[in-house]
Amino acid sequence: MGAMRYSCIVGVLACSLACSQGCAGSKGNGGGSGASGSASAGSGGSTSGSGAGADAGSSKNPTGQNDPCSKAGDKRACCGTAGTQTCQGTAKIPVWGPCMASSGLTLTTCSVASGDGGGLSVPKACSDPSLSTEPEILAAYQPSGNQTVGAKGQIKVWVTDECPAFLATGEVVDGTTGMITTPGDRTALAEDTYLNEPALYIAPDSAEGGGTPHFPQYIRGTYNNMPPAADALPNFVGCFTTTVGSKGPPLETPPAGSAPLNQLYSTEIIWDVDKLGLKPGSYIAEFSIHDGDRERAFGCVNITISGTN
Repeated sequence: MGAMRYSCIVGVLACSLACSQGCAGSKGNGGGSGASGSASAGSGGSTSGSGAGADAGSSKNPTGQNDPCSKAGDKRACCGTAGTQTCQGTAKIPVWGPCMASSGLTLTTCSVASGDGGGLSVPKACSDPSLSTEPEILAAYQPSGNQTVGAKGQIKVWVTDECPAFLATGEVVDGTTGMITTPGDRTALAEDTYLNEPALYIAPDSAEGGGTPHFPQYIRGTYNNMPPAADALPNFVGCFTTTVGSKGPPLETPPAGSAPLNQLYSTEIIWDVDKLGLKPGSYIAEFSIHDGDRERAFGCVNITISGTN
């Protein structure tokens, strides 16, 4: 739930037409909030400088990376509205940097992620607001962008929202280690027809394509392992009028530069790399996570698995 929707719910009896319009405008695709948000996608801020506000690139250089720009620090949209570029360098002629999606994914051909992931397309859900209705709850990833994780390492995502993230019904989490000791009903679907349980998909598998889900091994922070039935109306008002959810061990610190965990509830969801059955290489990972009321976030990140631990 975005901040504007939160304010409308709290003041639901007095919420005017102007407020409802503000709430509708507050939902960006990971970008600025409010009806007057920036025209560029993601968290790119304003678009200014050479080529500002216009899509970058050409048939030979679709993202426009390394094209000249006017002033270091300027930003512009790239790959349509899929990413944002920053003007970089201290040379006499600075150039546009890589095209970055709001998830941290580097776009190289505007439809394919960087790395050696086999030329796979980024799953549709990560850029489709009709499917990913609240991507901003995904505050941080580790690894992020093109960082590397060891074969015995972990993949982590941090979630922050007015409601604690849903787990499968009856899932049991060790309060000291965060290990999931008893899986819940991981086949149960939410109202949106996607799983209640957080899941990671490896492209070309995707949630929207009915791919194979990989479920987490650890949960930290606050979570809700009693999601409503798919045909029940979620009690989202109760998320911030009463204390809800269960608590695992404290959150680990997200990577530097991540979005703040500034909502009422935050959750850290962790997968062991060696449980994914993947060889060393670069992959597109899609995360599907329910926010704990009626919205869902999909996030795509390019993850490179090394051959070492």
